[in-house]
Amino acid sequence: MKVNKAQARVGISTAILLLFLVLYPSWQEAAQNEIAYRKDIGRGFLWSPPSTVSIDCYFVGCKVAPASYFHALLNRQLLLEQTIPVLVVAGVFLWLFRSQEETKRPMLESRTKKLRISFLLALLIPPVGGVPMGAALASLPMLLIDRGEFWAVYAVATPIIYFVFALAIFGLLSALQWLIARTESVRGV
Repeated sequence: MKVNKAQARVGISTAILLLFLVLYPSWQEAAQNEIAYRKDIGRGFLWSPPSTVSIDCYFVGCKVAPASYFHALLNRQLLLEQTIPVLVVAGVFLWLFRSQEETKRPMLESRTKKLRISFLLALLIPPVGGVPMGAALASLPMLLIDRGEFWAVYAVATPIIYFVFALAIFGLLSALQWLIARTESVRGV
């Protein structure tokens, strides 16, 4: 199988994004002797995690737990929730661009292809907490089974937010396509 230019761009973009996610991951701090306590402390390089911070202590007679009481841990679950949607979307893009050759129409001229691209790109946007929309949508069945607090709000709002993101990306792609066509017509290309 010969890789075309669009597939090469997808592969390079995916490699760069995955490299960023792996080399600059999210970190949490954990107490030395406790397993249950985790607090997000931000992103940091893989070989140089961010410093831990002191927190208000919940023990009797203790006011502040010093930063030295904690250690930095890689947030593996978030890293997995960020990399899997990137790999899935990249795989679909590679499949979608499999037959595009230089002689065919440009990819964004077809409204349906532009809509497909918009829905795929919307899977990568994190609505809140750094978790991409693809992982949030994939977790909906578990949300329906567990039925925690406000489960119905999340079950309804997540797909609606996904569609809003996809339509916004579709609008941006359409505006970009219009802008490119306009600049080409002004230049006389």
